[in-house]
Amino acid sequence: MKKLATAIALILTVCALAQAGEEDSNVKELLGRLHREPFHPELICERIASYGQAAMPALKAALKENDSVIHQASQRTIAAIIWKVNPRCFYTLASNLDEIVQLTHTTIIEVTKDRINKLKEQSDLKGLLDIVRSGEPNLARLAIEAVSETGKQATAAANLLGSSGAHDWFYAGALLARSREAVLPEVLKKLRSAGENERAAAAAALTVAPAADAVPTLIKALKHKSSQVRVKIVEALGAAGDKHALETLLKSLKADSDYAVRAQAAWALGLLDESDKTVPALAAALKDSEDLVKSRALESLAVKGGKAAIEALSAFAGDSTQKEASRRPAILALGQTGGQGALEALKPLFGKSGEVYADVPAVLGSLGSVAIPFIRETLNKAKVGDFNTVYRCRLALRSMGAEAVPLLLELLQSQRSTLKLTGRVLLQALTGEDFEFDRAKWEEYLKKNPPK
Repeated sequence: MKKLATAIALILTVCALAQAGEEDSNVKELLGRLHREPFHPELICERIASYGQAAMPALKAALKENDSVIHQASQRTIAAIIWKVNPRCFYTLASNLDEIVQLTHTTIIEVTKDRINKLKEQSDLKGLLDIVRSGEPNLARLAIEAVSETGKQATAAANLLGSSGAHDWFYAGALLARSREAVLPEVLKKLRSAGENERAAAAAALTVAPAADAVPTLIKALKHKSSQVRVKIVEALGAAGDKHALETLLKSLKADSDYAVRAQAAWALGLLDESDKTVPALAAALKDSEDLVKSRALESLAVKGGKAAIEALSAFAGDSTQKEASRRPAILALGQTGGQGALEALKPLFGKSGEVYADVPAVLGSLGSVAIPFIRETLNKAKVGDFNTVYRCRLALRSMGAEAVPLLLELLQSQRSTLKLTGRVLLQALTGEDFEFDRAKWEEYLKKNPPK
């Protein structure tokens, strides 16, 4: 019996290690997608955060990388996991929460932890809220956790939402995430309040801890005359990602008098699954008079993908009546939609000159192996001395990374010196090795050391 129990324990341990390894691999893969999918990164961070503590090793390792995009995403996702809130809030409310994100990684003072435990035992709500407002996010987090066990969560939430403290609405959201049944009624009460600040604070708290059953109240509160309140409510509706908010967000995008509300409605629509109605509305928003609305619509079209989204992005990217600064993000958005559709849209732009088209080669390369036939054909058709075309193809292949290897090996045997050199130089950059133009040696090395 003992041997059987030991065997079972061993099997469970092996399974747990295998699962941990798989989760670690999945988190790394998701982090790697951040460069290929620059718009709405909160969707990727949300998937990483769903792994909880299992994601921490890969996230902490990523913090050591010299990569600002991955560093920021890792830092925000770690903070979301520690705070037990939705990472969307750290992107939607970024400038207001950067301090909390950064300070979440600091060490907690043990003596204050002891004090928090004593205050919890005494059910001293005032003392705990004083610590919440102390300015140290880690202590605030421990105090919020303590408050959630006192039975006084609703009172604490009311206090925080009625306060003008810099981050009190965030702490109310963190409390909502932990004590939903007790706190949500108080948040909804504040959302119906006549006070502009209280409504805005309640909506912001619902962005931190989205609640689908708050959507009806959010929709009613959207009639508020203050554009500041309407912006916060639209952000909360986006964070909730609930299909019941669709018609309301479409109306805000089309008709709200304030461009900031329209812009956030475009952002929020990118977080809803429905595409049949959102894509035409977002495409129409590309004709808005305000650049911020266009920018948010581009971001959301990027994550929607599909034929209609690609057509809208392609038309905007090629529209010479639009500002160049606005058109460049459309090219990046085309890359994020991915697949053959994006490739077909990027092909006509590949050979064009001008600053607005500078990103096309790298974006086309980011599509991966689907772009290989086009690049091969373009190189083969390039005339001798057409260094511009070869250079663009080099940029695309460099952006493609490991997926470019089959074509790079082919190029080593080209009859044209510029193409042979392209294969060799890019293989060098990919591996840090140099076997000159010896394809057999390159293949032998790559078999033993497959590039990432």
